[in-house]
Amino acid sequence: MNKPKPRKSMYTSDTEPIKSDVFDCRKPEHVAAFERLLKRVVDYIRQEGDKESVLVTEGLESFTTPMIQVPQMPQRIPDPDNPGALMEDRGAMIMWKGELHHLPTQRNGLRNGLCPTHA
Repeated sequence: MNKPKPRKSMYTSDTEPIKSDVFDCRKPEHVAAFERLLKRVVDYIRQEGDKESVLVTEGLESFTTPMIQVPQMPQRIPDPDNPGALMEDRGAMIMWKGELHHLPTQRNGLRNGLCPTHA
């Protein structure tokens, strides 16, 4: 008959700067250690400086899911040649399209930053 494996009471990381920290806050005495660990993890991610690390660290600090906001389409401006009509602001449209072009890269960077953080 197989006995169930005893569950580890504390979890550790293979990442060198946080190797000795406690990843468990089931007991009241571990809460302060977990808060210190969270601060050290956030500091470590900031030092690594990967893409979208600012969003990842802000999400960890506020316990929220970081998201990349989709920029809104720019407002149309009055047409100087045709009173009462509106036209696209070409400069704003170029900037908006550039921001949209970078969205997949930003989302991929955020996904890659979140995976090792929450693993």
